[in-house]
Amino acid sequence: MVLYKCLCNWWWFCVLLFSNAARRRSMASLVFFIKPALAPILAMILIHERLTTNMVIGIIVIILGSVVSFIDNQRQQVVS
Repeated sequence: MVLYKCLCNWWWFCVLLFSNAARRRSMASLVFFIKPALAPILAMILIHERLTTNMVIGIIVIILGSVVSFIDNQRQQVVS
């Protein structure tokens, strides 16, 4: 199980590294980065997985970072 999680995380970061989502700041890229925050929430709802304190903190950090990036992106579009 640990090996599976390690491989999945490695694959996820490889996709981030080689995708345009890491280079362009658009709504699609924000959704791409929010996916890791949604996975534990869906696991909690669908399979009754427990959310730990670290997971909740991580979800909050991901969402706050995405909101800040979205607001900055909107400001840049207005200026352009």
